[in-house]
Amino acid sequence: PESMNISNLLPRTMGIVALLLALLPLRAQEAIFFVEDLMVTAGDDIAVNVRAVNIADIVGLQLSVNWDESVLEFTGVSNVVLNGSLEDNFNQTQLDSGRIGFLLVDASLSGFDLPDSTILFTLEFTPLTMNPLTTEIEFGDIPLRFSAQNNANVRLDCEQMPGVVTCEAPTGIPSFAEDSRFHVAPNPFREFVRITTRLDYGGKASLELLD
Repeated sequence: PESMNISNLLPRTMGIVALLLALLPLRAQEAIFFVEDLMVTAGDDIAVNVRAVNIADIVGLQLSVNWDESVLEFTGVSNVVLNGSLEDNFNQTQLDSGRIGFLLVDASLSGFDLPDSTILFTLEFTPLTMNPLTTEIEFGDIPLRFSAQNNANVRLDCEQMPGVVTCEAPTGIPSFAEDSRFHVAPNPFREFVRITTRLDYGGKASLELLD
């Protein structure tokens, strides 16, 4: 009787195992895409890495990256993975709106075979102000809706993590340096700074200096 019970359980057990095996690839191959946080001096050019984890078996990928076009001006890309290029791998139709699309396909359908935290590409910007700022660069669905497919023809549900760019004030006063009504010397400075101005009108004014 005990032998018969085991025999009766085998088909059910094999079915459960088969179901679990079918689900395992989805969990084991889940990829993560993230924009690397960056801290630079205000006014400096910006180069932000977009990286990926666990994409060795992915054969097709498309994604979009968004930024605030009012504070960052797009100037180009570099470090495009697998010897790619701006012309071959990117949708540039939305650059004026602070968006760019990225497309990567493995024609062999065997998988990209890329190491974890590999750089997919580096976005390059010029800040539109000399002032300190903090801005986020994130993933979106325009101009390309996110999609990732592995070599088992499975569409993956992947995590997408934004990054933060922080432009810190240098040892100087960049906001005054942009304003022709003020003269700052020395700039940059160490122990002291003199700020002078000559205005052709009168009135109350306030001056705030932030370290």
